[in-house]
Amino acid sequence: MFKVKPFKYADTNKFSKTVIDYLEQTATIKSYSKYKVNIESFKQIIKDKNYTESYRTTLVQTLHQQYKNLNIETAEVLKNITSLENGNTYTICTAHQLNLFTGPLYVVFKIISCIDLSKQLKAAYPAYNFVPVFWLGSEDHDLAEINHLNLFNKKIEWPTQQTGATGRMNLDDFAEVLATTFQILGDSTNASYLKKILTDCFTKNDTLQNATTKFLNTLFGKHSLVIINGDNSNLKKLFVNELKAELFENTIEQQVTATNEQFGEHYKIQATARRINLFYLKDGLRERIDWNEATKNFEVLNTNLRFTKKEMEVELQQNPERFSPNVLMRPLYQEKILPNLAYIGGGGELAYWLQLKSTFEAFNINYPMLILRNSAAFIDKKTIKKWTNLGFKLDDIFESEHELSSKYLSKNEATEVDFSKHLKQIKQLEKDVLKEGHLIDEALSSPIEAEFSKIEKAINNLEQKFIRATKRQHSDDLNKISAVLHKVFPKGGLQERQDNFMQYYLKYGAAFFDLLFEHFDCLAQQFLVFEEE
Repeated sequence: MFKVKPFKYADTNKFSKTVIDYLEQTATIKSYSKYKVNIESFKQIIKDKNYTESYRTTLVQTLHQQYKNLNIETAEVLKNITSLENGNTYTICTAHQLNLFTGPLYVVFKIISCIDLSKQLKAAYPAYNFVPVFWLGSEDHDLAEINHLNLFNKKIEWPTQQTGATGRMNLDDFAEVLATTFQILGDSTNASYLKKILTDCFTKNDTLQNATTKFLNTLFGKHSLVIINGDNSNLKKLFVNELKAELFENTIEQQVTATNEQFGEHYKIQATARRINLFYLKDGLRERIDWNEATKNFEVLNTNLRFTKKEMEVELQQNPERFSPNVLMRPLYQEKILPNLAYIGGGGELAYWLQLKSTFEAFNINYPMLILRNSAAFIDKKTIKKWTNLGFKLDDIFESEHELSSKYLSKNEATEVDFSKHLKQIKQLEKDVLKEGHLIDEALSSPIEAEFSKIEKAINNLEQKFIRATKRQHSDDLNKISAVLHKVFPKGGLQERQDNFMQYYLKYGAAFFDLLFEHFDCLAQQFLVFEEE
């Protein structure tokens, strides 16, 4: 179906300096992580992970209850949940917001990377069990980020007006989303399967978090993926001490601010800490908690809710589920309640995790191994043929359009457009004229240089006209270069940030997932290009 070629991430020109330096473990970034990314490091991480038996009991009971509430009885998943009771069982975690139908393709890449690594670890450390976990970003409230997906370059949007945590939003107004999606999917055998599972998951469940859990379980439950919803009172109770410290001691702000001063000298700061990195959460409401120094009260922004220090402490003890971690505190929450060894994320995620090492140390929570998820591009037969007919190799695909156009023209234009030799002659003539001018009057230097500057500018303009004329003669092929690049890198980015998995599933069916499971290995740290055969 495909042949696969790996590339170094640095050679793709599609990843940030932060990501590339992290993969290469340069001196400027090395101190912000704890473990080398390799299979051998897990022996030490297992020793370092301090996880109590009582936490295991609560975690297992909560997960079983969450799955029971959804009537999910996938044997592989329930077995994995039960195994978490044992002291020799650990998790490998990834996470994401509740994008519609998984949203961009890279969410599927994350999950498959997580499942694959768990299998690798079981083979390397047979005395232990490793459970792949997807942390459901159900508490996030940024609806604009998750209320749409792109399918065959068509945007499908959920026009709901609900507010608060997206996971708690109901699906009463979801019919239009399904109808539009079904129309785009068409009527093939693979489309019928997708329509069926979308109908089962998004018309028979009351909230987005429940529907998404059912959908992900349908796709990956047989691979033993455990899905956890952190919007849960019992789990928040395990994190009360850290929530209290964040409210009253502002630990994250202190640690992250200090880290950012050094980190920012070399890399882009992905997230900035606030005084309090928590939201107040109720149905229809997720607003930031702030401290008002003037009134000596905690305030829930954009509401009338106010708490004295004593009232806030009581509220936390009685209703811990109302306290929702932000992007910087969520990793601490996750790592506190899971027996987790490694977090698999995208480049942006790893960037803000790298800002948190000292924060983890301050809270006495072990900092996990950080692993870049797998990343890939797919090129169909038609596009490959077009590319090779232009005279390019696969490796050329990562060059810029300007570089590729120049390379093409240099190979295919009989008359090379290069005015450098003419400019060199002009420069020599200018020197000769200046020399003769000095013999007459040194004051002639300025007007001579000014006139020759005009000549050089005119020559440069002529060169551009020649180039434009050449491009017009090869416009069809140059447009093909542009079309191929747009197909492989839509809007200049990666397919995985634009496409949804369903457009690949329509063509290849379950074999698409099998392909990813066969070739993905996040520890190899390679970008994969899949060429259709």
